[in-house]
Amino acid sequence: MATSQLVDLGGLIASYDGNPLTIYGFIRDVERFMTISGGENPQNLSRVISKITGKAREHLSVHPHDGTWNSVKALLLEKCEDPRTVDMIQTNIQMMRKHSTYADLLERIQRELYLIRGKYIKLNPTINEDQLKNIMKVYENTARMTVYKRSQSI
Repeated sequence: MATSQLVDLGGLIASYDGNPLTIYGFIRDVERFMTISGGENPQNLSRVISKITGKAREHLSVHPHDGTWNSVKALLLEKCEDPRTVDMIQTNIQMMRKHSTYADLLERIQRELYLIRGKYIKLNPTINEDQLKNIMKVYENTARMTVYKRSQSI
């Protein structure tokens, strides 16, 4: 019974390959998994590590950690997280209109907004969707103005 329950719980965690856009979602999924499955233990940590692939897995292989979820999480954040602050990302959005085609601009803005969203989730893991939407309005307005100014210069 316990084994089948672990298999089901393992489905709560998607693979993580080192992409800075998905790191916060992966961490949130792992922490939810740890809570539901009764906390951290060697078997649960092994299941989590089995979901880590690509560059993220390379970092775990090369850099030391103490074999706990907190040390694995800290290592992933150190090596895979986008190091820019929210303000730096917002400034980057404002500068994009000068260097991109319209389609590239929209794609890059969407990526940057997703990074900002993730950083707010990292700062406050218990934030609810309504609070996050309210916070994101400011950055979405910056993005709209960037797209608008780009369309005016075409």
